[in-house]
Amino acid sequence: MQNATHVERTPASPELPRDFAIALAAEPVTHVRGALVLAGAFNLPLAEADALGHPVQHAIVLVIQHGDAWNVVTPFRELVLFPDDERATPGGVGGWFQIDVFAAQGGPMPGYYQLFVSMGERVSPVVEVAVRA
Repeated sequence: MQNATHVERTPASPELPRDFAIALAAEPVTHVRGALVLAGAFNLPLAEADALGHPVQHAIVLVIQHGDAWNVVTPFRELVLFPDDERATPGGVGGWFQIDVFAAQGGPMPGYYQLFVSMGERVSPVVEVAVRA
């Protein structure tokens, strides 16, 4: 299966938040033979984005809680990104991202997942997904 981690806007992407925030979306139920893709959008104040460095997607930290196990990954740390992967928002910087959760954790596993991301001090809401065997 191809890794779906990238910074393009897709039909599954949430809208850019109007306020400074991080928004997430994922299918609530998937299958281990399918994909667990977390789609996100962010809007950060310019000062916070400058402190994180540009493009700010490099600063995304994904937390995967799977049953009693958890994993923390930086899915964009090693990816080549470009200035146009961000867009100007009023007083800030916005953009999109998509993370292949199964690829980030080393493969598909059934169970109940809680997912969230942080960018600097900003933390997204938690998204819950059930993965069936």
